[in-house]
Amino acid sequence: MGIASGLGGVHAHAEPPVTPVPSASQLTSQVAVIFDTDADRALRASYLEAGAAALPVADVLAGPMAQHRSMVSMRVEDPVSNGDRLSSQLVMAVMGIGAQRREINWVEHAGSWKLTTDSLCSLYTEVSRGQGCPL
Repeated sequence: MGIASGLGGVHAHAEPPVTPVPSASQLTSQVAVIFDTDADRALRASYLEAGAAALPVADVLAGPMAQHRSMVSMRVEDPVSNGDRLSSQLVMAVMGIGAQRREINWVEHAGSWKLTTDSLCSLYTEVSRGQGCPL
């Protein structure tokens, strides 16, 4: 008797592991690490779709944030999953100026969620006043 017939004709198969969809709070923590130049570079790279190659771009964005840390806050809101993709809103607030929202996207890769290169480059292009993203 084969395994399938021993299971009543049901074919057994292993489901691929599913990476849980992170909460807004978890994504906010990841963004904080990505844009913290004092954080471990390997950890920062692990949260970026392009890995270590994207760190110079993240560093350009992190510089002004570090200079004005007491005046700038960021949080991620409304994560919505679509398979191995996740969209969310990045809310950036600057004291005295107000808050602005940007859509940022994430991709699941090897069991973790990573900020997409497109999202990182979109932020870079905006901050660098139209200069092309080097990724």
